[in-house]
Amino acid sequence: MLPALNREAPVAQRDQANGDYIWVVQFDEGTLRPLASIVGDFLHNLRTALDHLVWELSSDAERGRCEFPVFLKSGAGNDGFHGGGLRKIASIPDAAKSIIEELQPFHAEEHAASHPLWLIHDLDRIDKHRRTLIVPVAINRGGIAGAPVRLGGGTGPAMVFQLERMRITTGKRRNGEEVLRIAASNPPESVALVTPLFGFNATIDEAGLEEVFIQQQLRGLLDFVDGSVIPRLEPIFDS
Repeated sequence: MLPALNREAPVAQRDQANGDYIWVVQFDEGTLRPLASIVGDFLHNLRTALDHLVWELSSDAERGRCEFPVFLKSGAGNDGFHGGGLRKIASIPDAAKSIIEELQPFHAEEHAASHPLWLIHDLDRIDKHRRTLIVPVAINRGGIAGAPVRLGGGTGPAMVFQLERMRITTGKRRNGEEVLRIAASNPPESVALVTPLFGFNATIDEAGLEEVFIQQQLRGLLDFVDGSVIPRLEPIFDS
């Protein structure tokens, strides 16, 4: 899927306002739909794994209403862990309750919405109940290639650009958004030799996620479950 994006984009255009030469992202958005489905399944499996842990720790009588609680607030009632959250884990061992409380996103305070546990919980809800997660193209590197610069003498077009008017834009990009701009004052024969070199990736474009590529985003969430949740609860299963 991603190699196909690297073949399709970007494409050259002219800026109607000032005549600058620009390259914009253009790709078939359907190319990313299968990837969005895989991401949704991945997140759902992570969230389900957390619920499985609580189910295994619960007594038979309480298993019908147990789940791994995830809360942004610590307050009472359904708006906080100390209320609705504790009811979800009423029958698990006290040691496990303490660990799950310590793992809650609300401890991160102003960074709670970007806490890995909250992201797993919230992104799964978005994918299941609202929409397929948006996965726009992201550019992880950029540059140009062409004929060597001719400083003087010789023949052929000179690869001399007004560098203060040459701009490369990386990060999240959608169809039609600019990635490369070269000033209109550069001669067309030189611009014609430009080959834009961009590496395309993908990213989940949702609140709480930094502008990193999808592999890092998902790896960070998996590492949190594997490295912070399971190892802390595992001894309780063996006790």
